Amino acid sequence: MTDTKASICQRIEEFFGFDDKARKACLNLVEFIFAKPDAFKRMSRVEVAEVMDVKDHNTVQVSIEFCAGPLGLINSYAEVSLSGGVYEINTKQLNEAVRTGRMSNPKTGLLEIYHSLTHPLYKAGSAIDAS
Repeated sequence: MTDTKASICQRIEEFFGFDDKARKACLNLVEFIFAKPDAFKRMSRVEVAEVMDVKDHNTVQVSIEFCAGPLGLINSYAEVSLSGGVYEINTKQLNEAVRTGRMSNPKTGLLEIYHSLTHPLYKAGSAIDAS
């Protein structure tokens, strides 16, 4: 594992100091991901906020940014629905799909009009992947 649970929690404590809401939100997320790593996939922002036990939009935003950025605890991504299935896409592909309304099908390579885009979604990040 890249980071131990204890070292991740320590980094959260140091970073947030007196910001009790964000600190608790991040610690709740750490607890959930380490307890149920397989359950933390394809989660919406609302579901992440529920895991964090936070209703305040600003606290959710700050906490997600910290957990996704410096901690590497979570990753955001998008999914696109094309003929033949649903595919995970990166930010560059998402931007292109939104800009053009089309997406290259990973299976066929053909340019298609997508059926739907789902974003942002969250999954465990590099701090957990290596475990």
